[in-house]
Amino acid sequence: MQQIVLVTVLMAAITSPISPLYQMFYRNFRTKAFGGSYPRALRLRYVLAGIVVPAALIAFLAAGALSRSPRVLAYGANLMFFLVGWHYVKQGYGILIVDSVQKRLMFRIAPKRFSASTAMPAGWWPGSAQITRCPPAHGIWG
Repeated sequence: MQQIVLVTVLMAAITSPISPLYQMFYRNFRTKAFGGSYPRALRLRYVLAGIVVPAALIAFLAAGALSRSPRVLAYGANLMFFLVGWHYVKQGYGILIVDSVQKRLMFRIAPKRFSASTAMPAGWWPGSAQITRCPPAHGIWG
């Protein structure tokens, strides 16, 4: 239980400076996700990204913590590193593209596809194997 509290406190402390940025996504969320002003496909994406994925991730990590399974928690940590890494790569890519368009410096298609599809997996892959190798249960849970 101490580990869960520690991780929660650290997560809140680390993300608090950037949490107001998520208001861009969640402002008027009910209207965006369930109203009629956006196309159906975009509304489904809002529901998937804003409700389904976070709920599934929380349920998976809670199940791992409650089952006291270090293997499940290791897979959960690995999944979180992958999803957070992918999220930040996509944000950085978006900033790069917007900045280059404003400066009228256009990228060709091949370099854009290469950078977007290889940057995050190349950084995530080496650590992935280390995260999922976990010690026996008595090493973590005493």
